[in-house]
Parts: sequence; structure tokens; C-alpha cells
Amino acid sequence: MTQEDYTPDFRALCAELLQPLAESVNADPHHAYLDLVTRARLALAQPKPQKATDEELQKLAGMFFTSTEFGFVDFARAVLTRWGK
Repeated sequence: MTQEDYTPDFRALCAELLQPLAESVNADPHHAYLDLVTRARLALAQPKPQKATDEELQKLAGMFFTSTEFGFVDFARAVLTRWGK
């Protein structure tokens, strides 16, 4: 497998890397990486980001581009605010 052929699932990779460290931390509540394991677990517990549908983008674009006050930069900021995670 080449790097070009690989699309990583970062959540799965993080969970896989976390597993052996979490087992070590669970055995020792004063482990040096307790905070890191806790933060990684919290990050993995967050919902996956939603992807914008074509219809949602078209609706949002229509709201911005029908007004003379807003332009592409404002539209891009709105998209990133809504779906930028």
C-alpha cells in the first residue's frame, strides 16, 4: 500500500493507539499519561463532523449571493462556521 492509496480514519487510528496506553493507565491511577488518556477519550467521544449536502450548500449560497452586501468570503466563513470541524 502506498501513501497515495491510504486514506486514514484518524478516529480509528487514535482509538487503536489509545488502547494499550489506556490499559497501562487503568492499572496505575497516578500514571504520567492519565491526563492525555482522559483528553483522548473525550475527543473520541465527540460526534463525528457532519458533511454538508449539496442542497444545504446551495441554500446557504442563495442566502449570501442574492444580497449585494455579502460575497464569497462571507459565504466561505459561514460554511466553515457551520461545517468546519
